[in-house]
Amino acid sequence: EGIAGFGRAPASLPNQLKLRKFSYCLLSHKFNDQPKNSDLILTGVGNSAGVAGVRHTRFVKNPAKSPYDEYYYVYLRSITVGKKEVKLPVGLRRPGPKGNGGTIV
Repeated sequence: EGIAGFGRAPASLPNQLKLRKFSYCLLSHKFNDQPKNSDLILTGVGNSAGVAGVRHTRFVKNPAKSPYDEYYYVYLRSITVGKKEVKLPVGLRRPGPKGNGGTIV
């Protein structure tokens, strides 16, 4: 047993393996506490965009040189709870030019 880091820092597993790409699946539990497993794919090449049933979200970098630039960010389009969209401050949707805001995965 152990732990592996997947951030952008030099000590992360993908950086130590000199990988340009990796993917991992965030499973939806849909209010279900049953344990589920998913695959971790470590590769230097390849593209899962054309694989049937696979959806992906590209990570974005924080535009500022901040303490958070080693994290992975995603553009957040919306959050819906019970078919009702939750109003989000603009700063949560993407990192700002000064490194503030955004959504970290």
